[in-house]
Amino acid sequence: MASIYDDQGKYDEALILYEKCRMIQEKTLNPSDPDLATTYNNMVSVYNNQGKYDEALTLLNKTLEEKVLDPNDPSLATTYNNIASIYDDQGKYDEALILYEKCRMIQEKTLNPSDPDLATTYNNMVSVYNNQGKYDEALTLLNKTLEEKVLDPNDPSLATTYNNIASIYDDQGKYDDAIEMYKKCIVIKEKVLDPNNPSLGITYYNISYVYNNQGKYDDAVEMLEKTRAVQESAVYPNKTHLINTYGFLAGLLKNFLNRDDEAAKYQEIADNITTAKY
Repeated sequence: MASIYDDQGKYDEALILYEKCRMIQEKTLNPSDPDLATTYNNMVSVYNNQGKYDEALTLLNKTLEEKVLDPNDPSLATTYNNIASIYDDQGKYDEALILYEKCRMIQEKTLNPSDPDLATTYNNMVSVYNNQGKYDEALTLLNKTLEEKVLDPNDPSLATTYNNIASIYDDQGKYDDAIEMYKKCIVIKEKVLDPNNPSLGITYYNISYVYNNQGKYDDAVEMLEKTRAVQESAVYPNKTHLINTYGFLAGLLKNFLNRDDEAAKYQEIADNITTAKY
């Protein structure tokens, strides 16, 4: 029930039930029982969703101090990962990397090399390196992931890896390399995801941005049209994303392709969404 409340965004209700669960488990389970650690981590997740990072860190550190987890228990890796994620959100990148590294060491001992959780940890570390502007370190780690064949060819985590590499190449101005990686990402996503999955729309948008940087405006428009189709198919469309997409389309069509009528139509749609939103 607590997890359902969490999924529904009813965080206070979720915490009440998780707390009841924790109290029972602390009375009936061994302190090292993974189920107790899971409850702690579930509570931490709720605190994170509420933006209550101090409470989350307090609970996580309590878990470590009480030695609830065996040194090689996968749940300890989850705890380290959760602490690292909070540090990352707080801009404490060095601390985040230390914890992600501890998480990685446990996972490499206990998980299969193709386990998606290990790939996720690599990608989390890459995200921190990106935030620090350490693109070479990020690329080294990402390429290590690919070389070691950590990921199944059709695993969504591999798409994330390709996406991360593409983003770095884009930041470095290596646009052809970025497009190549984004296309590999798209191939996987189009195989494993619903055609209207928002993740596809994000990647289409990213590709359009690179094409724009290259001056390939027709290609950029083609990708933005795909982006728009995905965004509009959502049951509850993200209005901010739609405004950005229509505005981007209008700008390209008017300023670079002399398709003024289409540009005006898209700009009007963007303006109408903006008016309805605010």
